[in-house]
Amino acid sequence: INEHPDSALAVLRQLDSMHAPRGAAQRARLALLHSMALDKCYIDLQTDSILAPAVAYYERHGTPDERLRTQYYLGRLQYNAGDYQEAIVTYTEALELSGKATDQKYIGFVNQAIADTYTASLLREEADSFLEHAYHAFLAVPDTTLAKLTLYKQAISSVSQRKWEQADSIHKVLLENPEEIEDYLPRVKASYALSLILRTKDNAAKACSLFEEALSKDSSFPSANYYAAYAYCLSVMGQMPRAERIYDQLISLYPTDKGILFWRSKVEADQYDYQEAYYYLKESLAYQDSVLRKSLNQSTVAAQKEFFSHKATQERDRAQHRKELIVLILLLFITTAIL
Repeated sequence: INEHPDSALAVLRQLDSMHAPRGAAQRARLALLHSMALDKCYIDLQTDSILAPAVAYYERHGTPDERLRTQYYLGRLQYNAGDYQEAIVTYTEALELSGKATDQKYIGFVNQAIADTYTASLLREEADSFLEHAYHAFLAVPDTTLAKLTLYKQAISSVSQRKWEQADSIHKVLLENPEEIEDYLPRVKASYALSLILRTKDNAAKACSLFEEALSKDSSFPSANYYAAYAYCLSVMGQMPRAERIYDQLISLYPTDKGILFWRSKVEADQYDYQEAYYYLKESLAYQDSVLRKSLNQSTVAAQKEFFSHKATQERDRAQHRKELIVLILLLFITTAIL
């Protein structure tokens, strides 16, 4: 599965269709391996039909590592369906197993998945500590590739939270050894450029250079926001016709993208056209207000996690009380028998 996931997936599918095992333990094992192979082949799980035998069996059986992996893939299913509240509960259940599990890579995956869920719910600050745990888990494997990818996510989180010094530090660490991040080096450079130009337009020259290096390697940016930021850099550098062409294309392709309007407002302000700048900024702020409302609504994700932790504590207390009651009944029985 790790070295040749496509071959493993073909074998597992053949087993599943022609030689399906009969025992519950073997069916659960096949379901887990099948899910792992799909993930390694970058095929997202869309339904729980494949994973269901593993979920049912490993709820009460199996090693902590098997249960951890199963919960991780179940959480991925829920995340892919956009059910972030269910996903965060499942991932938290998996996280509780990390004290007994030995598979550091999957411990890292679970922490990273929790961070991704919080980020998708616009709770970026809550995601930071989980990214940090994921980073150290991957280093313990050791897996430099996954560790650096987690650093990249930390960099994006820092930029989105306007933590400039932290963002600058992480980007510099990533760019120290570019050969280690060759697959996503252009994205790192684009992220660093975005961080620089968001901070101050005095960084326009350096940001513009980084944007162009990223484009020369990848030919595209991760989102329209990067193109709009690049156009702003060009306008600051005195290349207004190029900047205008980019904005015209962006507005025709993404007419509802309010992030583009933020950068456009900065261009108009630099050109002393304050009426146009006000219009674009007003539209951009309306978008940011909607993001804030969504963030407040999504705070139920954090509440759900707290509720789950409280529920788990109550369950442990009830289990302890049951044990104490059983011991008391046994002592009463023994005493009665002696009498």
